[in-house]
Amino acid sequence: MIRRILESAGYRVLTAFSIADTFAVLREQVPDMIILSVIMPDGHGHEVCKTIKSRMEREDHFIPIILLTSQNETKYKIAGLESGADDYMLKPPSKQELLARVHVLLRNMDLQNELREAHDKLEREFKIVGDIQRSFLPREFPSHPILKLAACYEPSQQAGGDYYDVIEIDANHWGLVMADIAGHGVSAAVVMALTQWTVKEFARGITSPSKALTKFNQILTRHLTSEHFVTMFYAVLNLQRMELTYASAGHGAMLFYSAAERNVHSLKTKNGFPLKSFEGDEYDERKEIVQAGDRILLFTDGVVEMMDENHVLYGIDRLSNLLLAHPNASSTALVDKILDDSESFRKKQERFDDFTLMVVEHL
Repeated sequence: MIRRILESAGYRVLTAFSIADTFAVLREQVPDMIILSVIMPDGHGHEVCKTIKSRMEREDHFIPIILLTSQNETKYKIAGLESGADDYMLKPPSKQELLARVHVLLRNMDLQNELREAHDKLEREFKIVGDIQRSFLPREFPSHPILKLAACYEPSQQAGGDYYDVIEIDANHWGLVMADIAGHGVSAAVVMALTQWTVKEFARGITSPSKALTKFNQILTRHLTSEHFVTMFYAVLNLQRMELTYASAGHGAMLFYSAAERNVHSLKTKNGFPLKSFEGDEYDERKEIVQAGDRILLFTDGVVEMMDENHVLYGIDRLSNLLLAHPNASSTALVDKILDDSESFRKKQERFDDFTLMVVEHL
């Protein structure tokens, strides 16, 4: 009867009279819908439904399933829906009810497929944006006989909002940049690109981090909308005196390992506001002498604010202890150790923020 009703409405129908027949048909055809009897000659329809839905999840495919039964009690309906069925009908269904339910489920399937296609398209676009964004990051660092640099960037999404760079201000000065753009996705990637352009365009010739941040702030304030802002740690390294001068625009304190003192301390300033907050903001400067064996560690909050499965923060202390535990590690090895330790810490916990760090090593 069901077959006649559906065929009279223009549907093409395939039939199977057992569980074995059902899976034989599914191996040959991918139907738009399955109408499944709860009671079958060689088993139970609930188990068949679970198996089909499990396969669809693995294959990222959706086929609506209607369960047919003669049982009208609520517990049977619940059992059917819990097995993965999308609808539940009593035998024998009326023509009007059957066609209405089939129409609704097929329409829902079409909408879900459209949603999946839109999602896949968005993912592809995110990947393109992410690839473009990563192309803005330095592929290699400037060379120096007694300095080695290494970095790591792991976005939480296809396109992230972190930015790091090393700017050759002039023959004797490098600018070290670590920035975090508010938000994620395409908008953060666009702001990151604008920030990168601003730094590269206006950092040259300015050896004062405070003055450089003030200039960056002026430019970004003109071009960014109110919902966007950028935190940035910016340091200028004098390559002749090995003197690090640094300032912060709302960015957390960075870490400095002193080989002579065998300790780790924070590179703290009186934090100015993030870039784009106030056009006339001023930024405090501090200085640090960099000696043989010292390490400078720049990072974004995604490193220290990641959580494990118990929602415990990774924290600045763990990062500091890792620096102390590996005083002779090269910049590249230290980046790898921090990344490995963070992965071990969070286990399978999802990363909700970008993970970005850069190490400057004085040989």
